[in-house]
Amino acid sequence: MPKTPHGLDLKVYNRDKKLLAAGSVTLFPVKAQGAVSKDGGNQMIGKLAFAYLNLPDKFKFALENFIWAALVYLLLGGTAWLAGLGERKNIRI
Repeated sequence: MPKTPHGLDLKVYNRDKKLLAAGSVTLFPVKAQGAVSKDGGNQMIGKLAFAYLNLPDKFKFALENFIWAALVYLLLGGTAWLAGLGERKNIRI
């Protein structure tokens, strides 16, 4: 809930389990300016983000590589299409 305090305790240990530092903070969540209520349509973005964050690392790696490959393909295809525009004007049949 917005404006509800949440306490967060932080403790930092080294490998020997010796306490190096400790602290606490109180967080007060606020509603984002562009946020939509539960009956709004932007819930899908949050669900997709949550699903992506919970994917296994191997699948996430494959998905990211697929997206990059698609973007490079579109970039190279667009460049080839633009380069071909000049050649089409000079063709006479």
